[in-house]
Amino acid sequence: MQRQTIIAYTPAQERAITTHDRDLVVVAGAGSGKTLVLVERFLALLDADPNLKLNAIAAITFTEKAAAEMRERVRLGLQKRAESAGGEGAERWSARLAAMDSARIGTIHSLCSTILRANAAEAGIDPAFDVLDEIQAGLMRAEAVDDALRGANESVQALLETYDGGKVRSALLGLVVSETLPAPEPVALMEAWDRRWEQGTREAIDTFLGWYDACAYATWAGPVPDGDKIGDVWRACAEVLNGLRLNAHPTESVGTHNGASAANADAERTPEPPPPRRPQGRPGLS
Repeated sequence: MQRQTIIAYTPAQERAITTHDRDLVVVAGAGSGKTLVLVERFLALLDADPNLKLNAIAAITFTEKAAAEMRERVRLGLQKRAESAGGEGAERWSARLAAMDSARIGTIHSLCSTILRANAAEAGIDPAFDVLDEIQAGLMRAEAVDDALRGANESVQALLETYDGGKVRSALLGLVVSETLPAPEPVALMEAWDRRWEQGTREAIDTFLGWYDACAYATWAGPVPDGDKIGDVWRACAEVLNGLRLNAHPTESVGTHNGASAANADAERTPEPPPPRRPQGRPGLS
């Protein structure tokens, strides 16, 4: 039976619909007709094989909304074919239309649920299980994190006291959703997180120091004038900045606040923080 053409397709769409002897990957942007092509390919497979059962084709989407839309379009396509065909063809298409409830058109979750329920004994599960929706899953994740925090040991309590408890909870929820754990062993997991923490801290410090070096006060020249009302502030800032640089890059010898190396014969002596430099041509604050 020839496929019924309702609209004009592009050459690429036509190939996606009618090529059945090999695997295909179709890449298309939003609104380009992907669902239409998928529905027409579904119907074209039925056109090409009169003996093909409706539930022998699996059409998988990502959302329930898209699955419902695809199911309705397939149903309309079967109905039109049943109405236009004659004799045995009409009976065949009517039988397929009546079997729409058995069509495997749905999400990945629904397909997996169907397979598991059909093989519940082999999988060792209760066939009456339910698939959590997004809201239910979110509530269960939040409950699990809260239970873990309530039973936390002293180390975790110290973490909650040092950092905002809400931020720690949000970070843990994010890890539950997206984190691929490197290993099930707690020691390996903590080592991996320590490395990520150190890397993130160094990147944050480097970013901050880059911002400071880019500002005008990083080019301050000469010592802070006597009587400058904020001289002590500049000295304190320079000391903190040098400390940050030494902690972020311990192998570097920091002697000036812009990161230049300074001669320091006594390795055991902590280098004195350099005075900030005033922008050229800018009067002092007094």
